[in-house]
Amino acid sequence: MELNLSNPFDRYTFLDCISRALSGNYGYLFKMFPDNAFFRDIMVITKKYGPIWYSISFVFGLPNGDEFEQYLNYLYGYKHSKYNPLFRAQDILKYSELYQSVIDEHCYKGLTNIGLYNIGKRLQDYRKIKDLNVFGDYSIEEVLMFYCLLVDKFKLEEDNFLSFIGIFANSEGKTNRVLNDFRKFEIENTDSECLKPFIRDRDLFLRFTSATKSKAVKFEHVLDGVFEIQFFDDAPIRTNCKNNTLPLPYLY
Repeated sequence: MELNLSNPFDRYTFLDCISRALSGNYGYLFKMFPDNAFFRDIMVITKKYGPIWYSISFVFGLPNGDEFEQYLNYLYGYKHSKYNPLFRAQDILKYSELYQSVIDEHCYKGLTNIGLYNIGKRLQDYRKIKDLNVFGDYSIEEVLMFYCLLVDKFKLEEDNFLSFIGIFANSEGKTNRVLNDFRKFEIENTDSECLKPFIRDRDLFLRFTSATKSKAVKFEHVLDGVFEIQFFDDAPIRTNCKNNTLPLPYLY
């Protein structure tokens, strides 16, 4: 099966497949690597994107380190509000590079011996499987990076899945292929900034409006998990709800 991630319906399918692969004791990857602490620690939760859209999201069970916190401290001291990277792929690569060279030793202070063991085991077991190609031409790490693009928007945050996967994005003399391609895309498409006001306005409108009380946007249930939405008098557009991380029903 091939998935074209520029197609919104293929994006929904991709996220559905990943959730099935990593869903606890029944997941495909969990069965393939039953003793791997990385897969064993993953929890699948639901993340909302506005009033009707939602997606699977991955988090780890406790304990967690404070890699991202240390990254912000290294860049800004305690002035974390300055953090607003223009190029997200470049930021992730810098985060990985700093972790490998500077931050590692500071991330796990204050944890008990059991906590240190659990985090160490998670890191060690992820290193064992991240470069394995169990998804055709793509490694496990590359597929998980696609997930981080769609769900985490390549935005580093405390304890999100990307803050763990991103640690290894630029390690062992290799740069993650997906992230490297996205970095080139960001640099070559800086003129897309002119679209952001339109995207931001409508996207925020959809995220914070009410599906039942809004007069500006109408939501009409069509099929199971499928709605038609209509801005004012614009033509209605059909949208999927499940595993949809892009509320705007446009291919922006």
